[in-house]
Amino acid sequence: MSTNMMMMMSRYSLPEPLDTGSSIEQPRMVLLHYEDRKLLTALSPQFKDVKADVIRLFYISNDLDVRISAKHPLLGDEKAEIDPHVWPWIVDQITALWVSTYPMPVVRLNVEYYNGLRSKQGDITATPYSTVLEIREKASHVFHPGSDLTFPSHAWFEKTLLSDEQTLLYYNIRDGCKIRVIEEPPNRVVEVKKKKK
Repeated sequence: MSTNMMMMMSRYSLPEPLDTGSSIEQPRMVLLHYEDRKLLTALSPQFKDVKADVIRLFYISNDLDVRISAKHPLLGDEKAEIDPHVWPWIVDQITALWVSTYPMPVVRLNVEYYNGLRSKQGDITATPYSTVLEIREKASHVFHPGSDLTFPSHAWFEKTLLSDEQTLLYYNIRDGCKIRVIEEPPNRVVEVKKKKK
């Protein structure tokens, strides 16, 4: 092998594995399967990071629903989709993951928007992965057309106050559900005049 070729290979090669006596833990490796590609990468202990890695590494479009399956000793030789909530308990048993993509499902929501004086209703569309913050912003623009402002508000589903960073999927909000968005009243500045003596 030529010297130039050896220099190029060493420049782009991975560092040497750490000594087994080292206190730094080696990352777990996983083989990802997507369509006709296979890719070896480090396995994250967080399911959301695994999904983000899959999307990044395989250049998967944002308008596709990504599902991840694995084989597990309980299933024998079968593969099954993984519930993100059980990921912490099975991650140490995973050596390979299979990725599949589907058209992103559309969630049509009936939104009641209340601004303190009156209530309006309308429909908006989202995906199961839309966050509550995205829903509130979309509702604000629907009910305040032509405004670039997003008005402070909070959202409710049934009797639950929704957290901005959570998704519709997290709350099991599906097509046809009703969400209430309540606009917070503006802060009023009251000027107090001093009495003359």
